[in-house]
Amino acid sequence: MDKQTNLKRKTLLSLWKEGKFTGLGLLTFNKTGYPFLTMLNNNKAQNLYFSKAAAEKIEEQGFIKGTNLIENGFLKEAEIVQTENNNGEIRFKISIPKLESKYSSTASLESLFGTNNKETEFDIDLFMKEFKSAADNAVTATEQTA
Repeated sequence: MDKQTNLKRKTLLSLWKEGKFTGLGLLTFNKTGYPFLTMLNNNKAQNLYFSKAAAEKIEEQGFIKGTNLIENGFLKEAEIVQTENNNGEIRFKISIPKLESKYSSTASLESLFGTNNKETEFDIDLFMKEFKSAADNAVTATEQTA
């Protein structure tokens, strides 16, 4: 089954407006070079990896460790996507729909029409449970790339 057709998503903008996170870290890479951001919720954090298309765009743009993806506008239409891996585990990833689709993103439509689409399928409770204490969620220096 193509899991792409069953994606559950919520815009980064709507999560922010709902107070579900308090900050985003700068661009970081794991030991294999795959990009991610740390999302903060007060004193808790969770690491969110990028979708394949977004990761390719990060590489193509030459973004380096420490790049502020908010200030450069890269995350303007970002969505958090709830996915299920091959082991049946739920994961959350950062998706940039304008990079991955020929259609308008939810964020673009919300902005255009001044509405907030209620993403009812996205499991916000499960998403919030992914926040761990910052110390438990910290990426060690050996896991990061230079």
